[in-house]
Amino acid sequence: MSLQDILLELSKIGKVVLRDGATLTTEISKKQRDIIKALRIRYKT
Repeated sequence: MSLQDILLELSKIGKVVLRDGATLTTEISKKQRDIIKALRIRYKT
């Protein structure tokens, strides 16, 4: 995977902040999880 492919795939992850301040993250695909794991990035599920 090229750097451009990785950035494009990760850019699809979205974050939504609700009026009450709660934060939701869009569903993360298997490909995105694999990239995140390979880069050793921590994230909350």
